[in-house]
Amino acid sequence: MRIVVVLALSSPLALLAAERAEACGGLFCASTSPSPVDQAAERVLFEVNPDLSVTATVEVKYDGDPSAFSWIIPVSATPSFVETGSAAVFQLLDAATRPTILPPQQDFSGCDQPMGFGCGPSALMAPTDGFRAVGGVEQDSDGGGVTVTEYPNVGPYTDIVLVEGQDPNEVITFLNTNGYLVTEAMRPIFEEYSSESQRFLAVQLQPDAAVKDIVPIRFHCPAPGPVIPLRLTQVAALPEMGILVFIAAEQRYRPANFSELLVPPEDVHFDSSGRSNYFPLVSKLIDDLGGLGFVVERAERSAAVQPLVDGVFLGTEDEATGREEVARLLGERPFLTRLYSRISGHEMYVDPVFTPSDGGELDGTLDLSSQTIDVCGDGGAAPPCGLLYCGDVDACASTDQGVDGCACTASRTARASTAPDGTRTVSCVPTDYDFIGGAGMRGCDGVDCGDGLCFPQNGTATCRCSDGAAAVVDTGIAGVRCVPAVMSYSSEQLTWPQAGVPPSPEGCSGGRGTRVGGGLSLALLFGASLAVRLRGQRR
Repeated sequence: MRIVVVLALSSPLALLAAERAEACGGLFCASTSPSPVDQAAERVLFEVNPDLSVTATVEVKYDGDPSAFSWIIPVSATPSFVETGSAAVFQLLDAATRPTILPPQQDFSGCDQPMGFGCGPSALMAPTDGFRAVGGVEQDSDGGGVTVTEYPNVGPYTDIVLVEGQDPNEVITFLNTNGYLVTEAMRPIFEEYSSESQRFLAVQLQPDAAVKDIVPIRFHCPAPGPVIPLRLTQVAALPEMGILVFIAAEQRYRPANFSELLVPPEDVHFDSSGRSNYFPLVSKLIDDLGGLGFVVERAERSAAVQPLVDGVFLGTEDEATGREEVARLLGERPFLTRLYSRISGHEMYVDPVFTPSDGGELDGTLDLSSQTIDVCGDGGAAPPCGLLYCGDVDACASTDQGVDGCACTASRTARASTAPDGTRTVSCVPTDYDFIGGAGMRGCDGVDCGDGLCFPQNGTATCRCSDGAAAVVDTGIAGVRCVPAVMSYSSEQLTWPQAGVPPSPEGCSGGRGTRVGGGLSLALLFGASLAVRLRGQRR
């Protein structure tokens, strides 16, 4: 059987009428020699057509065995076509529309010789999230209550079918019989989508294809309105999964059932090495809304975007094809909206619906020019835990290893993942977030968690640290290791309340830091937003 990366796209009409999703579903695991698949990020392009139908192009960042890769996309109507898209389209749009930074002033007075950043801060703002510089149909019945519509093979994909049926049990039986393992924990999501009259577009890789061959999928859905149902995506989602959405339409678009927000420029900081708190700050802002938010990073007329695209150089084989497609897109759709979010799987209980907005243009500029960076002095360093976000109810901690780590609450465990800049990071995830149903997969054999115990969370080895310890990035099997913590901080530290000023030994740095000692539990300071953040735990 195969593992399935699930991304959901469906009609907003059914979703607006449905109750909040409390069930869970998503990644489907092989019954023999299982190997988990992690969805690190996704990029979606919606083209809203004049008749309000939607052409969607979807790209995921996939980590796993190519022979285990399959993709299920719930849709509300039968797609009129399914084809491959170009990764260059996303790369061009991403690079051209990312936030523009007016950088902080640089103070070189403490330097022996003139120096500066190795690269401009704006280059660090690209939320790549692991992405790098991708006919006719036949309809048949399986002999039961399931109707199967077959599509021609395209690119590296084979066995492209649309599965529909009124009885979710028959749909699940069909998927299980044809190489997908739907566990009992995943069943409620299928039942929920089936109750909304959703159909399931299923795609597999050609037998000889590799992970590098995975390209975006593009299809036309007659149903009106762009939607990303995250309820199925949550099974494969890594912690703080980046979701980048482009909507090309007649006007600006906004989330209808999620909050739209801007990142406060005064809370964005760079240290003297050019590292920024932008992405962990976005994670915190979204968690403050219970996981129900998108940052609007840019909203401009297409005529203003095209020159920005012209200034981007990729050097990839499909660059020319991507440029042609982007030129067509911007020529036909007068407005482009860019929205970004960072959401963990346990927060994906509501499907974002997007709708036209009365808002005007937004050029995506973050003006940090009022800030000053002490390039060579101590004031140029990020404060402890100023660059790491561990979770909505979890603490970050400085450690005796000289690096920051995560001190997770008792109901959570530390898991390794990949940050948007491609580096390894750590965050906290709920221990009961498990859709594998005891299948094990990446177990705890041979895992050394240091001052903690290994915990198999959703098929992956994680570490639950002892009191007084925090999880830091490690090269071992779990990717994290528990080490002695020195001082803990709430997520408010991400705003750099006293940037560059180390906490005092008494832990009274503005009331932000709490000394960790011996076997004492970490004291967590959540501030006034604790009640709001706890909403992100609802299942």
